[in-house]
Amino acid sequence: MVTMKNLHNISNKVISLLGVGYYDGKLFRLVCAPDYKLLWQEADEDFRPSILILSRKLYTEYTDSYPLESQLEVNKLIALELQSKSGINQFITYKANDGRIASNKWHFEGVNIGAKVIIPETFLLGSNLAFFKAVEVIGNNSTSYIVNTPRGIISAVKGGLISSLNSFSMASGVSETLGPDFTQVTFNQMAELVGKSLPVLLAKNGKAFYVSQQKGGDFQQLAKPLFITASFVFILYLLLSSVYLEVEAWRVSTKLENGSAEVDEALSVQNEFNKLSAELSRQQLFIDTQSTKTPFWTVLEPLLQEARFRSIRYRNGRFVLNGETEQATRLLELLIANPNVDDAKFDNQIRKSRNSEVFLISFRLKGADNGNI
Repeated sequence: MVTMKNLHNISNKVISLLGVGYYDGKLFRLVCAPDYKLLWQEADEDFRPSILILSRKLYTEYTDSYPLESQLEVNKLIALELQSKSGINQFITYKANDGRIASNKWHFEGVNIGAKVIIPETFLLGSNLAFFKAVEVIGNNSTSYIVNTPRGIISAVKGGLISSLNSFSMASGVSETLGPDFTQVTFNQMAELVGKSLPVLLAKNGKAFYVSQQKGGDFQQLAKPLFITASFVFILYLLLSSVYLEVEAWRVSTKLENGSAEVDEALSVQNEFNKLSAELSRQQLFIDTQSTKTPFWTVLEPLLQEARFRSIRYRNGRFVLNGETEQATRLLELLIANPNVDDAKFDNQIRKSRNSEVFLISFRLKGADNGNI
């Protein structure tokens, strides 16, 4: 039976495989320990994060509000406003309680880690807070304060006049409502919070945090961010649906244990329990088979440096890659040498096209039940 602990472990393992990083002047990588706890580990020199969480000290944060009712029109207005600004600019809009549209804006200058998705840590940690609940984030080499309000997230780095919660609450203008409702988050605790918050955040607002792509971007430029969002939406779906089934099965099981005075009701409960148990078994099988797709990205990523892909398909248990490169046999050699790949081969003859070779290569993933993927 799928348990909450199993779901938590599966989620943490998958998230750790997606290349999540944290940068505060030094780059860290999110890893999954043998006990399935998420933690930060100083990154190797060759690590390039797919998703980068940026320390509060490395960006400027703004709040603003607009006397408009249409959130879509405000989004267009802000996007137009930010077009002329240098660096990386991001924003999120909210419907405030006073009928206005509120927004948070973030500006990053000089951040060049190569990530396709960059997320401010204040939004990641603050967006799920109750209004006026303050959090002190004790990072690797800086401390910051965060509070969520109906008009957006307000934050500041500890230092200078902002030296304590009291000074921060006075500067943010919410000192009368903060009170004792205050939480500390250490650097290690932040890793676990990332595992809980990141899937939901990307499912709801992932598009806002994509780093702008140059016009004319080809398939591999767009594939990685799309894969990231799809993966997290998939994880979120599994968690929500499996938790629901787990709760329902527990409820029906409790009814059976307590017994029932009427035979018809007992039979109905038994039938419902059997149905839910079968659904849970299918859910576990679905998780097991779908999780084998995660290693596919580790196989594909080095190939993106060698070739331009036209399409990537999954057919009859095999991944099929179509594209062009200077030397197609080089791609086949890389696939054959990869320990996660089995039965890599050309499906068609190589065609010459100007200065490149057009190829169609397919392969299976080792250890995967390819017939059920």
